Amino acid sequence: MKKILHICNTSFYLRNFLKTHIDNLVENNYEVHVLCDIGRKKFNFNKKVHLHDITFPRKVSPIEFLSTIIKTNKIIKRFNFDCVISHNRNSSIVGRIATFFSQVPQNIYFAHGFYFHDNQNLFSYFISIQIERLLEIITSHTISQSLEDMNLMINKKYIINKKITHVGNGIDNLKFKPASNKLDLREKIGLPKNSFIIIGIGRLVKDKGFQDLIEAFERISKNEKNCYLLIIGGNISQDISKYERKIIKKINNLNINDQVILTGMIDNVEDYLNCSDVYVLSSYREGISRSMLEAMSCKIPVISTNVRGSREVIKNNKNGLLYEKSNINQLYSAIIKLKNNKNLVSKLTTNAFNVLSSFYTENLYNTRQLKIIEKLIK
Repeated sequence: MKKILHICNTSFYLRNFLKTHIDNLVENNYEVHVLCDIGRKKFNFNKKVHLHDITFPRKVSPIEFLSTIIKTNKIIKRFNFDCVISHNRNSSIVGRIATFFSQVPQNIYFAHGFYFHDNQNLFSYFISIQIERLLEIITSHTISQSLEDMNLMINKKYIINKKITHVGNGIDNLKFKPASNKLDLREKIGLPKNSFIIIGIGRLVKDKGFQDLIEAFERISKNEKNCYLLIIGGNISQDISKYERKIIKKINNLNINDQVILTGMIDNVEDYLNCSDVYVLSSYREGISRSMLEAMSCKIPVISTNVRGSREVIKNNKNGLLYEKSNINQLYSAIIKLKNNKNLVSKLTTNAFNVLSSFYTENLYNTRQLKIIEKLIK
C-alpha cells in the first residue's frame, strides 16, 4: 500500500478544503497521513487517516522554522512515505525542506494560488518570488489550482513545463444548488424578505478585502432602500492577525450596524448564499475561490476583483462582473448594475452555472487530483 502525507497549516483548512480529496485517496487504497496544527478543540476526522499534530511558525523566525523542519523531518523518516504533498505558505516551506532532506521520491507542492501578488510592495513581491524560485529547486512537482499561475511560472522560467500541472478546483454541487424559494428560506433563517442582500464569504483577514466591500455598501445604503450586507466568516485560532476587530470598528464608524450582518463561522453557508441577490469576492489575491464557485453553483451573480485565479473563471459581462481591486467606485457601480438589471443577472448566472458544471464540480476535481498523484507515484 502506497503511503501519502499531506501537510497543511490548520485543521480548519484540512476539514474545509482537503477532506473529500483525502477520503478519495483512502477509498483508492492509499495509506494517508496528515500533518497539521490540530488545535485545542476535539477534532473528528476520517478514522482511517493518521493525524500528526504540529504547530507551524506564524512569523518570520529562522529558529522556529528550523525547529519545525526538524520535527517534520523525523515524522517523515519514521513512516517512509512514497509522496509528500505540502499546502499553504508556512507549512509548505517547512514541508518541502523537511521532505527534501528525507529523500522522499515525490516532494509535491500544491499551489492554491502563489503568494506573490500585485498588491505587495516591490520588496515583498521580490522576496516572495525568490522564495518560490529557491523552493522549486527541491520540489519534484507543483500542482497549481490556477491556470494563469501555472503559465506565469512557466513563462518566467521559474518552473519547467513537465514539473507543474494545472488541476483547478471543485465544490459540492449537490450541496450548493439553487433554492426553490428564496423568500421562504429568508424567513426560515431570519433575514428580511423584501430586501436586496449582498453577500461576502471568507476569513476576516486583510487580503480578503472586506474593508472595500463595506465602504461600497455604505454608499449603497445611503442611496438605496432595504439593502443588507451579509459577511459570512470570521477568524480561526491560528490566524496571525485578528482582523475581525477592525472590520467591526469600520462598520460602527460608518454607522451601518443595522444593515450589516456578521454571522461568524457557520456550517450552512449554502442557505445564506441562496438568500442573497449578489455575491462579491473582494480579495486582493486568490487561487480559485471555492466560495465563488459555490455562488455560481447556486446561480447567484458574481462580482469579483480582477486578480489571478478569479479572472480565469469569471469573464467580464459573460458569466460575472470584474472590477479592479480596491476600486470602491467600480465595485459600487457593479452592484447597482446587477440590482437594476434582471436580464443581465439571468444571463450571467446561466453561463456561470454551465461553466461550474463542466469543470468545477467536486467529483471532477477529485478525479483530476487522483490521476495526477497516481501518475507521479508510478
